[in-house]
Amino acid sequence: MTGEAVYYPNLIGSGFITERDTTCPKQVEPKASSNLLTDIFTPFTPAYEDIKNAQYAHEPVPPSLCQNIFKGLLNFGRCVWKVARELNPLTHLFNLIEKIRCSGHIEKAKERNGARTNEEIKKYHESIQYDGEDTSRIFRTNIADQKSDKGNTKDETVTVLFLGNKQSFKSPKEKAGLNEFYEKLAAEGHKVIQFRVGDAASELKHWCLLSNDCSLNTDFVFENTSNILEDLIKGRGVFTGVSKPKKIVFVGYSFGGGTTQKLLNERWEKIGGNTPVSTVYLDPIKLGTTDLGCPVDERPTPSSSHMVFYQNNSTAINGSAPLKLEKTDTVIELPNDTHNSVDNNPYVQKIIHKLIEE
Repeated sequence: MTGEAVYYPNLIGSGFITERDTTCPKQVEPKASSNLLTDIFTPFTPAYEDIKNAQYAHEPVPPSLCQNIFKGLLNFGRCVWKVARELNPLTHLFNLIEKIRCSGHIEKAKERNGARTNEEIKKYHESIQYDGEDTSRIFRTNIADQKSDKGNTKDETVTVLFLGNKQSFKSPKEKAGLNEFYEKLAAEGHKVIQFRVGDAASELKHWCLLSNDCSLNTDFVFENTSNILEDLIKGRGVFTGVSKPKKIVFVGYSFGGGTTQKLLNERWEKIGGNTPVSTVYLDPIKLGTTDLGCPVDERPTPSSSHMVFYQNNSTAINGSAPLKLEKTDTVIELPNDTHNSVDNNPYVQKIIHKLIEE
């Protein structure tokens, strides 16, 4: 077997297949999409029936001509913005103001609100742990309530779920599919922790000097998230006595994919050391407002196995296949989904569930 990355394009209208294939999908490299691959091998390869069901879980949503035109203009605008952001002194001024206005909150978050002892760290955790009411809290978990059970595979693997932009723990399941997925994993006895990622609208208001609220600023939320995961792995605060995970599976939707990317590429050596990780991106979008909803088009470097589900039907927000893949990666295009439906696709969740259980 050749051991190449697996890419499952849209089976209808992709340019590779003109009618629905009922036997086996063609595998195509994202960087050389005309090169059909055979003899594919990956450590975890989803069943074709699950892939087919995921790709056709919803009715087709062909974009209109106006949507395609608007999408093209928007993508062009994003490219222009990238250049303008790097060269425009006014942009640098606003970014500097934003950093100054939010820096106190972000620095305080980096220092765990000044916590030094394990008891102080526990209180810090509890101050940002979801209590069933305050939706601005950053994380919720069942891990602190579980005792170590050596030899139990479910106990040895931790699943980390990152919600998308604006989603909270109270968002209904039809608007935040990972909330339902969290409940399912927790009910089955898996160790699972779920995070908010912030709110672009709230961040933009603060950036434009229309608000003083930093609680959902993506940088502020990211610093707290980084702390919580480090303390989980090192057994501090509310995680005192919890065994170090032998493997972590990250699942990130939209901004959650961007959070995973940033966390693993910038912080993982400090946070997780040599803890093995697998990653799943659901229509991943770069974290924060300054990238204007650009897709994450790279794989996280520390990931031993990376899986991406993405769509290209929404007018404004679309994920992307990574530009480069490793031999252990899988990319699945969802031709009938939109950005808002990817995390609710039941067959996508089924594939992820099998990955977690393997």
